[in-house]
Amino acid sequence: MITARKNVVIVAEVGGSGTPSWYHKAYDWLFQETPFSFDTADQFNCAPNRGPSNAPMLLVNHWLSNHDPGIYGKVNSRAELTKRLRQCIAQRGHMPNVIAVDFSAQGDLVGTVKAVNAELLSEYRQLRGIKPPPPTGPTTSTTAPPPGSQPPGPILPPLEQGTPITTLTGGDPTAFCQALATGRRAVTAYGLASLVAPPGGRALPDFAYGAIVARDAGKAYAVGPQELVRQGAAVLARARAAVGALRGLGLDQAAVDELADKADSELTSTDNRDPAVVQEIVLADLRGRVGADSVSAAATAFSDAHPEPPGLFDLGDVSNDVAQNSGYGCLAG
Repeated sequence: MITARKNVVIVAEVGGSGTPSWYHKAYDWLFQETPFSFDTADQFNCAPNRGPSNAPMLLVNHWLSNHDPGIYGKVNSRAELTKRLRQCIAQRGHMPNVIAVDFSAQGDLVGTVKAVNAELLSEYRQLRGIKPPPPTGPTTSTTAPPPGSQPPGPILPPLEQGTPITTLTGGDPTAFCQALATGRRAVTAYGLASLVAPPGGRALPDFAYGAIVARDAGKAYAVGPQELVRQGAAVLARARAAVGALRGLGLDQAAVDELADKADSELTSTDNRDPAVVQEIVLADLRGRVGADSVSAAATAFSDAHPEPPGLFDLGDVSNDVAQNSGYGCLAG
């Protein structure tokens, strides 16, 4: 929607027949939410309420039933909102997309949401190795914590750290380093697309990137040191399973190679190409070949048969010393 410059969403909680096709009922497919009847703040929870569990948007209802404006400086404080958002991330496994409050001018709703967005952007840049741009305008500040209190700290859970790789044995350093750049680009895009995929679309990154990861990362792992090959076995196996699902849709090797080429062309068309955009371009190609309904059904089946394991994209962390001393200097950076 942002790319099309049509980034306005209008939905209804209730509605009868005869409405325009673009006027969707929120809880039919788009939103899942939390309960909304709480008498006190200590009753806040993130249990499922309306909406299907695979809906892509999570709405957090954050208000009390008595609607007393006098208490919302605390209810909408950054500390209380941070606590609630962390709770929902942990319980629902989903980043909240919308926060519904009473008396939004009280407390620090806007500052907290800005902090969440800033943390998400920082993590995205960290994963992609993008340096943040220099500031271009006046800075903004959020409501300061009361004197003597500690700020609530980051809202998002920390990024998982890669497993340390302390030795590199075997493999062909020259051949591996020649294949590393394209393999790393494919797996990074695959991981980032999976990171931002909504619950109902978990398998779509597999279908978009399985072909290029199986091909390009497969070439690197075929000549890589045994420690990295072992660490990357899960992601390569998943990519190859996705290729198997594509073959189940009727694609032959030539068509699988064309999907890999499409992904590669889009990823290299411009610097810092958004993996989610590339995903949709590749999926549009796939849908044109076998039909959108077939892709959706196959993606659901793949997701059910291949739940994403923890640490799937933990490909290991090699220190510069280990890389240089083992002859794999291309891993230093």
